[in-house]
Amino acid sequence: MEHANLQTVLLKKLWPVRWLWLALCLVLTSCVPTQWDYLIEATDRAIQEDVENHLGAPHSIKVLEEHNSLWTYRYEVTSSWRGKRGDMVGGLPCTEYVLNFDGQKILRYWVRQPC
Repeated sequence: MEHANLQTVLLKKLWPVRWLWLALCLVLTSCVPTQWDYLIEATDRAIQEDVENHLGAPHSIKVLEEHNSLWTYRYEVTSSWRGKRGDMVGGLPCTEYVLNFDGQKILRYWVRQPC
């Protein structure tokens, strides 16, 4: 009988900890950039028009040989959990996505990198 009571007490005390872990997991998974998810699905499928409709106009476009092109998207983060991050070299933290389209205007490769 005493073992069952101890188990019940422990479960009641640990219940808030379980909710805390669940909330933490949800927050961490929601931090994955939506651009990342989209580009994973779009590689070898999406054409330039699809990408522009989803991500907007690119920051820059560079035309390469054989009608290939590189599109660059830049995203600056204005704040973080610690507050403003102007302490980073170059000011605000920045993430850049460089997309490579082939001559048929299909997204073939992309990379995410700091600006």
